[in-house]
Amino acid sequence: MAAGSGLTAGADTSITNTIIGAGSGYTTPTNNWWALFTNQFTAAAKLASTGVEWLVASDSAYARQPMGASGAGWTVAAYASSVGVVWKNTNTLTQPAVTGANQSLFACGWMDTVGPTGGNCDFFIDLGVAQAVNIGTAVILTASTGAVFTTY
Repeated sequence: MAAGSGLTAGADTSITNTIIGAGSGYTTPTNNWWALFTNQFTAAAKLASTGVEWLVASDSAYARQPMGASGAGWTVAAYASSVGVVWKNTNTLTQPAVTGANQSLFACGWMDTVGPTGGNCDFFIDLGVAQAVNIGTAVILTASTGAVFTTY
């Protein structure tokens, strides 16, 4: 499966409904939290409902990590024709080192609640290939090479 990124299908729909006044639509989250998933959202479907998030039952150290509120921690470039809007994280995020059992990382999602489960995933990044994350290893999303999204 190819890698993909951007807004989830649910976020796309609710934001569009809000903009055109067709529904109560989108509510801006007060914060967003970085979550790790064992499968992809897929660039075509962009469905967070199929995501399998890491759980504290298998990795007792796992916790969603805060990204930032009110746009803090993000750089957003102005829309450019044939490019869209490119945005990326400016904060380094670090998950606690894995404990309990080895994990598989295939996608990252940004949730509207701290969890540890539940809430809505508003945007995501799929990896091209699942990555093994062994006990004692921390997943780090650096500010210099981190999450880069494009929306059109």
